[in-house]
Amino acid sequence: MINSSTFDGLEAGEQTIRKFIAFLEEKGIGKSEINFRLRDWLISRQRYWGTPIPMIHCEKCGTLPVPKNDLPVLLPDVEFLGKKGLAEIPDFYETDCPACGGKARRDTDTMDTFVDSSWYYMRYLSSTDNDRIFDSDRVNQWLPVDQYVGGIEHAILHLLYSRFVTKALRDMGLVNFGEPFTKLFTQGMITHQAYRCKTHGWIPPGDVKQGNRCPQGEEPLLVELAKMSKSKKNTIAPTDIIEKYGTDTERLYTLFMGPPEKEIEWNDEGVRGGYRFLNRVWTLVEKYKDVIATTTATAIKSEELNQRDKQLWHVVNEKINSVTRDFEKFHFNTAVAAVMELSNELGDYVNSREEQKHDSNPALLKLAIESLILLLSPMTPFVTEELWRAIGHDEAILKSEWPKCDQAALQRDETLIVIQVNGRLRDQMMVPAELSADKAELEKRALRQVEGRLQGKTAKKIIVVPRKLVNIVA
Repeated sequence: MINSSTFDGLEAGEQTIRKFIAFLEEKGIGKSEINFRLRDWLISRQRYWGTPIPMIHCEKCGTLPVPKNDLPVLLPDVEFLGKKGLAEIPDFYETDCPACGGKARRDTDTMDTFVDSSWYYMRYLSSTDNDRIFDSDRVNQWLPVDQYVGGIEHAILHLLYSRFVTKALRDMGLVNFGEPFTKLFTQGMITHQAYRCKTHGWIPPGDVKQGNRCPQGEEPLLVELAKMSKSKKNTIAPTDIIEKYGTDTERLYTLFMGPPEKEIEWNDEGVRGGYRFLNRVWTLVEKYKDVIATTTATAIKSEELNQRDKQLWHVVNEKINSVTRDFEKFHFNTAVAAVMELSNELGDYVNSREEQKHDSNPALLKLAIESLILLLSPMTPFVTEELWRAIGHDEAILKSEWPKCDQAALQRDETLIVIQVNGRLRDQMMVPAELSADKAELEKRALRQVEGRLQGKTAKKIIVVPRKLVNIVA
């Protein structure tokens, strides 16, 4: 601190806070007070479902814990109760006081499942141990958890309680750490159109009539974009998508929707786009599966590649590098985009080879298709497992190594530029990397290279996409 009289030179911290408090109290203009606020909605629940609180209330002896040899306190085995709670089951709450033996009452509140999950990640490590809560040596070896992923509500609910429980366990000497999780990633919410009728309440999107009208009376509906919730009936059931498009399509679109930390609007067309992409990958692999299965994997030497092969080799390694990096950063949407770009490049490669009547490089094609399947496998495990077997692998794709990036392939001295005439591929050229964005130079070189193919026509318009293509409209 500066320019603050007697506080000059102080740094932020507890001691500085105490000096300010002392100053305020001395002047009579403030006083210190410690406030705790622990939300109790997970504890005061008058419902049947949940963990019973192991306490007994006796008028004579007060509130006592259930004796250890009577633990755990189990929920009574009764017929469905609806919204009734333990307080309405006399056979449960009527008991004897463990101290005086007189009549007493069990606590009828229950703890929500968030309380259970505040410590069960420790129990996972010794789930068959019937004598203690967990093996402390094993827990201290494996925990704390490296990565926590949850919605924004977790920060004030589950995360709060798991920290509270962990600190209590630490003070009891059962664990040697005070924080249960090392890193937190907060995911965004998925939103969807919600429709409300003034007469009939919320209407499921699938029931809405054309023109946003109520299916029960043609009344116009109020429309809002809201977080998916059962109360507003604007949820999309995964089973509906899975039955129509398959599990992998649902997974792929969910990852591709946008940055996972942002709020994102659900879009049905995006689901269909993911389905079309997986079909293109399937078709590509099916077409060349025999070539891949009969080709021996060999190291790719860039100096032995022609211009078009070298372009594919560059892209394969770029996408291996970018997808690996994106996964580490939870950037799943850009990882999906990179795999799509690799698929497009592979499609362009095999098409250009066929149009120019040049054979594809089998070893390079094998590397590219195997890399495509491997990069896609964490996101669409079922489709990629089928494709992995189709190209000749006997072991599951999960047992395969993650593809490695050849760092030498990331260094580009030249860039491949595709040349089109009236939108159709006619040629390609390699240009120095520093000229790949120079539109004037690209126009000049492209015209010179395909001059003989224009057959006397003149170029009315030239469209240049830097670093990618030149399209001559003749």
